[in-house]
Amino acid sequence: MYEHFGDSLSRIMEDYSESKNSLIQRTGIDRSSFFQILKGKRIPTEEQFSLILNALMLPETDTAVLKEAWLYDRLGDKCYKSRRIVLSLLKLLSESDDQQFYDSGYPVNLTAAADSFTGTIAFHSVSELKSFIYAALLHSRDYQENQIDLFLSLKALYTLDFYSMERALSAGSRNEQDPSSSDSNAPQFRHILSFFMRTPSDPEELFHDYQEYIRFLISYSGDFRSYYYYNPSTMEDHLGSLYPYYMILPFGVLLINTGCDGGLFLSDASFLTEYRQGFEHQLTRMKPLITNVDTIEDYIPTLLRLPDETKTWYLSWQPGISYIATDELIRTYLPAELQELYMTHVHAFQHTEYHEYVTPEGFQAFLGSKRLQELQMDLTARKEDLPMLMQMLQSRLGQTLDIVRPDVFPISKNWAIHIVSGRTVSFVPIFQGSRAIFIHERWLAECFEDFLTNLDDNALLSPEHLQEMFCM
Repeated sequence: MYEHFGDSLSRIMEDYSESKNSLIQRTGIDRSSFFQILKGKRIPTEEQFSLILNALMLPETDTAVLKEAWLYDRLGDKCYKSRRIVLSLLKLLSESDDQQFYDSGYPVNLTAAADSFTGTIAFHSVSELKSFIYAALLHSRDYQENQIDLFLSLKALYTLDFYSMERALSAGSRNEQDPSSSDSNAPQFRHILSFFMRTPSDPEELFHDYQEYIRFLISYSGDFRSYYYYNPSTMEDHLGSLYPYYMILPFGVLLINTGCDGGLFLSDASFLTEYRQGFEHQLTRMKPLITNVDTIEDYIPTLLRLPDETKTWYLSWQPGISYIATDELIRTYLPAELQELYMTHVHAFQHTEYHEYVTPEGFQAFLGSKRLQELQMDLTARKEDLPMLMQMLQSRLGQTLDIVRPDVFPISKNWAIHIVSGRTVSFVPIFQGSRAIFIHERWLAECFEDFLTNLDDNALLSPEHLQEMFCM
């Protein structure tokens, strides 16, 4: 439950023994307007909000409380929650820039005994399930065809520490040989989820699970593909009602109850065959939830099929090649064998109604070095092309290109974000890595759209500041 600005202000005034008359006098706000603000009948203007903060001179924590309450009243419940979700994701991506691996807290060199994975084993607690899953994930690396199929909710994966386990095993395998290499024994995961509704009534209730999932994906080098559908669960769909969740391992099936505090492991070949067939049948009705591709070019055909009036947004550390490249520039800077591919790429991005947001640091880096890095391309502009590039960028400022203030919302140096209105949110690696992550969730795309169309005036650098950057 969020607090309204009037309630927050009243409480803080009481905490600091601040009288209404004294605050009215120091802010200069009309007395009638001030009392309407306190009663929640009026939302303070940006100027009135600044006057109140300046008059109170509060510690940073209380200032933040008042600001969040003011934003909640100003934006409304839906847009405010969208803002919280987007900022959490942006912070997550930014924090990942300098972290090669996440510290999961799990030991890496655990030895799994082969006789632990035969017969039937019952589990009666979350801790028992966690211990077995960790050993089973490690043991699966002994199999040449290491595919693991999951029918588990995002919350169940988090409850069972699946993300931390697999990160630890994957990172440990890479560190033993070459930290920059991929884990050759990492399993190929296929993951099916089910939802009861197409659009959640409260996205924040789902977002924690999505956040942990994305945290795992951006640090995991293996192949992990998710699929989903929106039909209610049935016994036929899940092959069981007592243990509706399951993990199909190379050497057996782990059945898990909905509370993730009980289960059965079955190594019988007939059970393994039945569940594998059931999983393949499920996949025939699935749609992708999150897909990982080796390059964004795999997604270009989808972008080309979008109507021209589709709104798209691109958040990147520095201006992207996609929005300033022309066919002429592509022919000049790229080898012949890549020209057609990148022309298609550029056309796919530029035919939509796009808007790009970049950081001051990235923009200045380009102005200083005249280098653009995107999609594993590293191009330095020729001297004769600089006036044209500068003119293109300058003409876009405030139109299809804006520079954001990093203190308002952060943008990752390595991960660009591409949003297609009402369709997808994509995370695309710029400087490191090659795997793009596509989230096919309308409600998450709508959260970004709400956030970007309701930006505070102070979120963007002023036109005067932008022109100063060009003159530096």
